[in-house]
Amino acid sequence: METSQCKESLLVRASISKSLFPLLILSSFALADQPPLCESYTPGERCLSCDFGFTVIAEGLYWTSRENHLTLGITLAGLQSTDQIPPALDRWDFQGDVIRIDPDWDLGYRVGIGYTSPCDYWELSTDFTSFHTGTSEHFDLLQLPAWNPWGYPDTKEGVRLFDLKGSWNLKYDWLNFEFGRAFWIGRCMTFRPHFGIIGGWIDQDFSLVFDYQPQNFVPFGSKLDLGCDFSGGGLSSGITIHLTNGTGLGVYGKIAISILYGTFDSSLSQVEFFANAPGADLNECLLIADTNDKHHMGITAFQGMLGVNWNRTICCERFRFGLCATWEFNQLNDINEFHHFSHFLQSGIYRMQHTSLMLMGLTFGGSFDF
Repeated sequence: METSQCKESLLVRASISKSLFPLLILSSFALADQPPLCESYTPGERCLSCDFGFTVIAEGLYWTSRENHLTLGITLAGLQSTDQIPPALDRWDFQGDVIRIDPDWDLGYRVGIGYTSPCDYWELSTDFTSFHTGTSEHFDLLQLPAWNPWGYPDTKEGVRLFDLKGSWNLKYDWLNFEFGRAFWIGRCMTFRPHFGIIGGWIDQDFSLVFDYQPQNFVPFGSKLDLGCDFSGGGLSSGITIHLTNGTGLGVYGKIAISILYGTFDSSLSQVEFFANAPGADLNECLLIADTNDKHHMGITAFQGMLGVNWNRTICCERFRFGLCATWEFNQLNDINEFHHFSHFLQSGIYRMQHTSLMLMGLTFGGSFDF
């Protein structure tokens, strides 16, 4: 009797052992050494020995700008009867070539500092971008009379141009606070979403000097000064994708969209200058227009980057430095609001321009992590 009970007990124990064996196997896998959760989803290249988590960047800019409002005048201006068949009375074709300022390439800079949390690798950074540029043009039109497209003087006989000068200056300052994190989406590629707070200060000055046909043999001209300043702040969001081959060399691209709300301050001032006697210098000035418009409005901005970088750790992986070269462009929509009187000033035919400003060029520099 006792022997049969022992046999049954052994059989029960054996069946329990068999049923628990798969659970033991699974638990052994679960208890095996696994990388921390943050390292499972964050690139290993972010890890440094004795890491404080700080990053310093310094970059140079070699940029230019593009915008469509920098028109100086219309050359070869004239009227010619049409070849319409049958001809229509009082019907004319206007002929002319638009001349404009072509912005130069100039230098700027970007500096920044960041912090990366040592466990889960969330990144908090701030950077400041400054790009100031300007250019000027001078056209001698003695043989090619032209028209002024920005606002005629207050005399209807003085609308033909024989000489004009134009100058344009831009100040672009941009402050960015960014928060993001990189995630592996493959063995060689990371995906980094980010968002942040931005502030922008964009100031533009546009000046034109016109020399018209003489009035009763007296030299006559005018000077037009336009200004458009914007200051505001808002939110931004975007993504960065980085592809690396494991040797420190990588290719990356970035896209970001921003929404800003701020203050526009636009102004126009025009003076006429003329000689007080035939043959005298231009020594008298008369203010004929002075307008100012200050208002609040929102704009959108778009940023894109495509570049290459190289990173290398030193001193037993205690520090890291990197180099980068990037083609970058920034487009600010409806940032240009210049006053435009398209006819004689006394007619009051006025419109506010709403055009975009684009900044683009090469961004190059380096970073240091410690």
